[in-house]
Amino acid sequence: MADVDASVCQTEDSQMDPSCLGVPPGFTDLSSFPFSYLDSTGVRTLYGIPPSEFDINYHSPIARGNYLTTSIQVGLRKQFCGRNRAVNVNLGALFDLPPDIILEAFSYLHPLDLYNLMQVTKAIRNILLDRNLSASVWKNAFRRNPIIWHYPPDVPPPKWVSLLFGPATCDFCPSKNAMPDFTYRRRLCKECLDRMCFPKEIIKENVVLLDMYPNEEETLFRLVRCTYRPDGMTYPSQKHYLEQPRYWIEDVHAKAEEMTPFLKALDAGIPGAAENYDAFKAKAFRENLQHIKHARSCHLWCLGVYQSYEGGTFSMRKTTFISRASKHIIRLGYKRDEIPGNVYNHCLEYFRNVKHIRFSKKDLHKYLPELENHVLKYREDRLKCERIRNRRRASRVIAPTSLSHTVNHIHQSG
Repeated sequence: MADVDASVCQTEDSQMDPSCLGVPPGFTDLSSFPFSYLDSTGVRTLYGIPPSEFDINYHSPIARGNYLTTSIQVGLRKQFCGRNRAVNVNLGALFDLPPDIILEAFSYLHPLDLYNLMQVTKAIRNILLDRNLSASVWKNAFRRNPIIWHYPPDVPPPKWVSLLFGPATCDFCPSKNAMPDFTYRRRLCKECLDRMCFPKEIIKENVVLLDMYPNEEETLFRLVRCTYRPDGMTYPSQKHYLEQPRYWIEDVHAKAEEMTPFLKALDAGIPGAAENYDAFKAKAFRENLQHIKHARSCHLWCLGVYQSYEGGTFSMRKTTFISRASKHIIRLGYKRDEIPGNVYNHCLEYFRNVKHIRFSKKDLHKYLPELENHVLKYREDRLKCERIRNRRRASRVIAPTSLSHTVNHIHQSG
């Protein structure tokens, strides 16, 4: 999308050369041409394209959509592969059964199936959203599928499965690259994460509480949740936990407001204020620590899913693509030994930066000219090196022969 802006769209401050449009020199009135008064923002608005800040840069083809849901669906398909599937199931007949039987049947389903059922009819949705009716259903569904991380006590099961299995769309913008952040239990894309979460050194300058009570800085940030996520689609690995955490600025201000009455009571010398403040800090720290531990466990689980999917699906398709590209190069008349080793890295770089992971012959043939030029350049460099080596070898053979011929000629002349 950014390429469109750079090559097609003209900014208001830049001047377009009419000759590039086939207009005779000296003709400067471009008002009759389409989009003559539109800059990049106008073109985007005309075609309904989101603003440029929502343009997506893919660093990995698998980082698209909710890969957690995809991984679970693949596992379920493999698990039930070969079994007879019911066709044209009449869900209306389900409600002819007694409620106890319906709930018992639901309790044997996977949590992902329960999430999908909530999207089917309002009647089923109302059953699964009713805490009194569906409490045992959700509990048994998660108990029978321990691989799915259990919902925390303060989050209703329907909200939890929606966070886990819902579309990877940011809660604050139209971006579709936002996996759930379990620290804040929201979906945040990289842009919104960078816009709302900051390191302590940046946030503390804007907290009024710390202007009045600078000694409370350490206490404040110990009671606030923090995140180590590098972006909106991946999860922190061990190296990320060595970096500086980031804090949601709204969380910091909210916690500062909670602390303010206790600190003012201490300043006023109210009896028991110190004990109340200590109890508040102990409770808040305990809750925050429990929340962070749960979030870190969920992030570790999602990181494992990501790495497993990357090591399996991504690596397999990457290897297949590179193998097909090499075979096509050989079919074009090149020898196998003429394909350089860095072709692998060249293909890998292309594979990592495209916006999809599945390839067809059309995709491959579109890429072949660039790859062929790369191989052709390597062939030219190789032939050039061979010619240099042959000249040197020939010079080493000719030099002694020429020297002996010269010596013999001198002897004969003498």
